[in-house]
Amino acid sequence: MFLFNVNDFKYHTGEAVFPPSVAVGITVVSLTLAFIYSLLHDFAQTFLKKPEHFVRERALSAIRKPKAQVPLVEPLDGGDYRELLARGSKMYPNTPYEIPHYPGEIVILPNKFVEEIRSAPEFKLKFQQGSYDMLVGTHTGITGHDLAMENLIRRDVGRLLDRVYTVFDDEALKAITDQIGSCEVILLPEVVRIIIKISQRVFVGEELCQDQRWLKTITDCTSGAFGSITILWQYKWIMRPLVAWQLPGLRAIHKHRADARKLLKPVVEKRLEAMENTSFKLLPDLIQLIINGTKDGKGRSVDYQLNAQIGTGRAALFTTGLTVFHLLYDLMIHPEYVEPIRQEILALGDVPFNKVNVAKLVKMDSFI
Repeated sequence: MFLFNVNDFKYHTGEAVFPPSVAVGITVVSLTLAFIYSLLHDFAQTFLKKPEHFVRERALSAIRKPKAQVPLVEPLDGGDYRELLARGSKMYPNTPYEIPHYPGEIVILPNKFVEEIRSAPEFKLKFQQGSYDMLVGTHTGITGHDLAMENLIRRDVGRLLDRVYTVFDDEALKAITDQIGSCEVILLPEVVRIIIKISQRVFVGEELCQDQRWLKTITDCTSGAFGSITILWQYKWIMRPLVAWQLPGLRAIHKHRADARKLLKPVVEKRLEAMENTSFKLLPDLIQLIINGTKDGKGRSVDYQLNAQIGTGRAALFTTGLTVFHLLYDLMIHPEYVEPIRQEILALGDVPFNKVNVAKLVKMDSFI
């Protein structure tokens, strides 16, 4: 607070004029408050909104997490998780055990519980919320979509793939030819590029999936989020927001999102305008699914579309890319499986690769 005598005021044209020292003080205070507000606003961006349909945790759950009353299997020096899981399953073949891992423990259940887990309702076992917690979704945003989007993905995306299988095949062949061809490559980055080209064709349609700027923003948003997870795991919950605030990968996501929004906005607006025409035919992509499949017109919002596209792009990119990457190397290690799988695919004949026909590829499914 600044104290001054009212006699210090000088009047000019009927208005009070502060002496220089008071004016400087007010300016400094104003700038300081603006700086503090800017910092707090920037820091607040570190916390992302948790989906409302998640089960609410108790206030002290971050401090005192419930512990499973099952034996703990510790890793060996120089060992990895493959060895740890093999040893734990051998020690406890019919009972649960846990291994050390963020967020403190992972409970491994024996195979006899598979059917029970598969049939468990969402209010008992929520895969999305478990993934959100494990992948630090509060700061990374991974698996943070709302209930409407979760239901839409589970219900409609599979049917969408059946509608676009011919386009999907063409895009896959083009992507593989462009990215790999017949030359030596570093496989994982190229596989990721193939996956994003194919998936974005189904998600945002032909126009935007060919835009290298769009592909780069989705890739950067995904890599920035996933690349920050293991760093955040190293810190206690109380320090994690401060660390997330400073991580370059997470901070850069704000810019990537802004760039993505500029690219997506005219595409969504063009689609909405085209839908006003009575002769408009529904297009087989995720943009259209979101417009038609959400209530209260939420799917018409560019921001809602952006959140959905980034979220599904993250889910489709590195997880699928790593799976394909490992499958290709497994085929190289076990070339004896190449011909039986190839013959099984050829035996299907000239049929679309939809869910029904893919389900007939028993050998390929077993290998995967």
